[in-house]
Amino acid sequence: MLLAYRLRAKDGVKMLNSYTQVLSTKVRNLCDTLKSTLIIKCICIGMLHSVLVNAPLYASNNINEIDKYKIYIHLKVMNYKEFICIEKLWTRENRLWDPYAKNPKSSAFGIPQLLKLKETNPYVQMDLGYKYVVHRYKTPCKAYAYHLKTGHY
Repeated sequence: MLLAYRLRAKDGVKMLNSYTQVLSTKVRNLCDTLKSTLIIKCICIGMLHSVLVNAPLYASNNINEIDKYKIYIHLKVMNYKEFICIEKLWTRENRLWDPYAKNPKSSAFGIPQLLKLKETNPYVQMDLGYKYVVHRYKTPCKAYAYHLKTGHY
């Protein structure tokens, strides 16, 4: 694992220069891996929070709403393969990732098109949709495979 690290006097190391140093470290155990994963997840959540909260709504060059939704669910899922499955699943159900989309043939509503869903907050919809997928199918890829066979999940 390569880490960018700025040497500081308080780290107990003489300050050689003010440039960022690249250090090579080896993950020694599962605990180190979990710490690294948690740190990366916290950084991603912080970045997402700044995008969602601080991004002006009028700026056309900023990330669009659909991308925000996909980043949010990717942070929930964390596994890229499983994220791709849930992204494909929900895109099949709701092509535009519209949190107000209604199915005219059933009571399905929102981004995940859950039956009898009344929630209009897209982030809560995605939380509920992901919780449903994990509860019923264990993984998004299994839910997507089921959807490909039946046309629903």
